[in-house]
Amino acid sequence: MRLQTYELEEAQIREGRQVWVHKTELWVRVRTLRGRLSVRSGVDESLATHEVRLRYAALVDVGMRFRNGTRVLDIHSIDNIGNHNRWLSCVCEERRLLGGNESS
Repeated sequence: MRLQTYELEEAQIREGRQVWVHKTELWVRVRTLRGRLSVRSGVDESLATHEVRLRYAALVDVGMRFRNGTRVLDIHSIDNIGNHNRWLSCVCEERRLLGGNESS
């Protein structure tokens, strides 16, 4: 999966655009913890929480996201398992609009 971070420049703030910047590619294991369907503003939405495990990488931080094609997992928390700098466990949220397009 690609690890991406959110960066804003002055011109993008004025235009109201979000820009996600590719940082690196990582091998990860994704495990679903829970999921639900809901309707928000008349649009069906799927919300799932996942655990993402990967080898330790100091550059991974809360607020970044993993992306693989149209699948996007926002990082909400990170655990350095055993504090040994060998493995990370990230709790991520995957949000999809069902039947709609989602911008990058």
